Amino acid sequence: MGALRQTTYGSTWQVIDRGAVALNRGEVQSCDITVMYVSENGGMLFGNVTCTVEQIEYFVQDPANLQNYNRYAYVLNNPLKYTDPSGEFFWVPVIIGAVIGTYIGGTLANDDYNPENWDYSSGKTWGYMLGGAIVGGISGYVGAAIAASEVPMANTLGIAGASFTNSIGTHIYTGGQTDISVSFGVGSYNFTTDEWNGIWNWNDLTTAEKIGYGVGALANLHDINNLINQENATLYTQVKNRDGSKDLISHTAIVDDETGNSLMSFGPNDEKIGYGGFKDQIGVVKPLGGYKKFAIAIRKGTPDYPVHVNLSKSLSLVVNKYLFNGLRVTSKMIPYQGVTFNCVNVSSIGLWLNGIPNIGIHPWLFHGYMQLYTMGMKPELFSYYLTNKYY
Repeated sequence: MGALRQTTYGSTWQVIDRGAVALNRGEVQSCDITVMYVSENGGMLFGNVTCTVEQIEYFVQDPANLQNYNRYAYVLNNPLKYTDPSGEFFWVPVIIGAVIGTYIGGTLANDDYNPENWDYSSGKTWGYMLGGAIVGGISGYVGAAIAASEVPMANTLGIAGASFTNSIGTHIYTGGQTDISVSFGVGSYNFTTDEWNGIWNWNDLTTAEKIGYGVGALANLHDINNLINQENATLYTQVKNRDGSKDLISHTAIVDDETGNSLMSFGPNDEKIGYGGFKDQIGVVKPLGGYKKFAIAIRKGTPDYPVHVNLSKSLSLVVNKYLFNGLRVTSKMIPYQGVTFNCVNVSSIGLWLNGIPNIGIHPWLFHGYMQLYTMGMKPELFSYYLTNKYY
């Protein structure tokens, strides 16, 4: 592992000339290892001799995981599966949990969901808010730590661990005011009342419960997909045009890391209607002045539209490739229309089928949300807040 190496997709690793590369700047990726790898924000060095990062990790994010005590192990020593742009990705769910817990605490202290009606002169209000923040933060940490593990059904177990921790903690700081329960995504069990509830009681659920159990069900779907297949993939979002200008229209593609083939890169199939027929530039102003026909025309679609990796930013994902294979077949029968049914829409559908919630409106928004998702901002891990009855 000490020599400088590179690979092309689908080939074996080969030694390359050390003098050919001195420094490569970009995100930590699995495609190549150079003398030194620097993260986009200049905060992470990767050495090809040691095959580890050259700067220590300052936080022990998960005391229960021995990988966290190796200060040179990047993202639990699994950089093919996780990314950690800030170096503090476990703190995201902790902060989210603390914020939600603070609100729940104030709600329980005042029997009112509207903060404007709370009695802020009452010590009970502030005490419950503090208790909620602590319990919420711990719950968020527990859920994220379990979900980030590689145990089967990790996301479902993450919800269960977080919800049970939260209900016990809330029961304690409220003096037994709330029930003890556990959620498992699609449903929940109340230990206090010995009752089961879930999506199967759809007609009897409140709107909040329907949303909560529906989002939780995505975690179950995600876990089932992971049991069937886990494929390391990369989400590419084009940010530049070939002339170096910013690409405001952009393109979304999801590529299989092992083969280098597109799992989904939906776009117009120019080979079927004549290459370039709808790409003629109109005017010199970009992007509103160009590619008008490209955005408006209805054309045959393809899941293998060209991916310009060198013009794109990337993000590592783990998906079920078999779902994408089925979606590829379907996409060949669906017409492409740049405004209404485009690259990001179809990639978004693929992730929803994988149980990964996302916002598939524009490639940049899609990429930004997925960046937050991989950092721990997973709504399904907090779905139990919508299904618990606090009073």
